[in-house]
Amino acid sequence: MAIVDYRQPRPYDRNRAERREAFLISCIAYPLLLFYFAVSSVLPKGWGGFSSRRQPRRSVFSEARSAVNSCIPFIFR
Repeated sequence: MAIVDYRQPRPYDRNRAERREAFLISCIAYPLLLFYFAVSSVLPKGWGGFSSRRQPRRSVFSEARSAVNSCIPFIFR
């Protein structure tokens, strides 16, 4: 006779796994976005993907960090 475990995973374990996945995704996305914002800061204003902004430009690092932090919550909906 086989033993079957019907218990659901604890919420703490699920939350911990989601935090780990979010960290790994942000570690992968940050260098890519950093490269994108570095290249777009060198190119003329009309060529960048975010050229319609009316805000003054921030540093490349803060733009990449804010882009990563704004896209991560949409992954885990």
